[in-house]
Amino acid sequence: MSKFHRFSIGSSEVVVLSDGNTAFPGPFLMIGVDENEQLEACRKHQLDHAAVESNMNCVYVNLNGNRILFDTGAGSTLPGCGQIFDAMDSAGISPAEIDYVVHTHLHLDHVGSNVDSSGKPAFPNARYLLGETEWAFWSDEENLASLDRAEFWKLPDFEPAMAATARTSVLAIREHVDTFPDDAEPLPGVRAIPAFGHTPGHLAYEVDLGTETLFITGDLVLSPFHIDHARWFPAVDLDPEQAVASRAKVFNAAADKGALVSGYHLPFPGIGRLSRGDDGWNWVDEFAMSTP
Repeated sequence: MSKFHRFSIGSSEVVVLSDGNTAFPGPFLMIGVDENEQLEACRKHQLDHAAVESNMNCVYVNLNGNRILFDTGAGSTLPGCGQIFDAMDSAGISPAEIDYVVHTHLHLDHVGSNVDSSGKPAFPNARYLLGETEWAFWSDEENLASLDRAEFWKLPDFEPAMAATARTSVLAIREHVDTFPDDAEPLPGVRAIPAFGHTPGHLAYEVDLGTETLFITGDLVLSPFHIDHARWFPAVDLDPEQAVASRAKVFNAAADKGALVSGYHLPFPGIGRLSRGDDGWNWVDEFAMSTP
């Protein structure tokens, strides 16, 4: 069943659109963590250690007259995904209405629905926006060739697919792509925050909703236990030390502001608030799980 969650802040509308979910083995998400600690973390969050659920929470924001979609989901690149268009239809949002697709980064589970089955932009009237550093990495054919050989993350089950999806879902529609400086405000009310480490140019975004602030955090965490444990990281963080530092920078800023936070891979709808904790942060869901 397609899922969406809609809420309004002043004149701004926010809709979380589920692209579905997939699962990863616990050890893949908790590199270097003692197995007993892994099991305890999964028990705390009622997760299956053998197959930790990973959600795909894309966020639509109608802000200052601009209809913005943050990331497009995994599409057909991962099992259990490809539901964003059903969710949009259920929410009464047409792909043709989207003015801007704004990417946190270009991993396949964030760009998988950029194009339709014919290879044309799935959001035909949108500009696709991304930071300069991320674009520089993924638009470099030498880097893509290295990904084909699994030379960056050392993940042969993932890297060739990452390269293939970058070619078909981003480079193939480059005439629809605009880049911006990594610390810029690409749209009114949307400020980019360099949050490198997961990928070379991973970004978070601070969205000014008037009376509230919403942080779009991309893949700063892949599961709730990354919130509890500030230094835990998954196998897909290219530079784990940098990724951990980026998480702390963005999460501390969100906690200090008392802001709303969107977690792309957290349990749907993945909207909550953070406070600083002893070893990480405390998370409080803003909304209970809901269906349309």
